[in-house]
Amino acid sequence: MPVIAVIFVLGTLIAFTPADHISSNKKLVDYHWFEVAPGEGNHDDYINSELSDYLGYGPTAPAGSCDGAGNNCIVGFTQDQVESASGSDYQLKIDSENPTQELAQVGDERTNP
Repeated sequence: MPVIAVIFVLGTLIAFTPADHISSNKKLVDYHWFEVAPGEGNHDDYINSELSDYLGYGPTAPAGSCDGAGNNCIVGFTQDQVESASGSDYQLKIDSENPTQELAQVGDERTNP
């Protein structure tokens, strides 16, 4: 009978002990993803002419056509760095206060020859 009591007490303690690993789960950040024009991927800030295609919005980078030379191929920007261009297309917010936008996330890199 004492074994059952010990098991019950241990089970109760485990059930009401907070799990530290649960609080460490982080929410994924959504980015607006763009493909970088060939030859323009070797820096950390961009203007719209250096981005070739808008690829979508989400926490992970979609696939792009990452061939050729260069560095960054797919780059992500936060919601406050972009604006609607037309329909479901987006572009970087560029104005006199922000002549370029610093990339928030690199999704993929081109392979160098």
